[in-house]
Amino acid sequence: MQNHNKIEDELIARRFKKPIKKVREELFELSQNQMKKRYLIIFLDKHYVFYNQETIDKFAELYNKGFNEKEILNNLTDFELTTRNEIKAIKESLLKLDRLSEREVTVKEYREKQRFED
Repeated sequence: MQNHNKIEDELIARRFKKPIKKVREELFELSQNQMKKRYLIIFLDKHYVFYNQETIDKFAELYNKGFNEKEILNNLTDFELTTRNEIKAIKESLLKLDRLSEREVTVKEYREKQRFED
């Protein structure tokens, strides 16, 4: 699964020919102990979504640079992220798990820097 940036529970169930209920139970168990794991599993819109380490690292990099949710989403389209709600859920999960360090630059500072560079 580490080869995929994002994978949803329904796709896992189809690929492994397992019942969706069993896949969701496994993902729930994995999501309960992911403090120091190399992946992130979140529950979003009534299904579980798995993100690999590369996606999480890129998200954290953009977050620390002061990007807001929309800018992060625009920069992570190659990683199959599609909604701001998804970005918000990732951010909240990483903050809750204490896997997201404090921003180097706030969104406000980043905006001011961008405005004066143009």
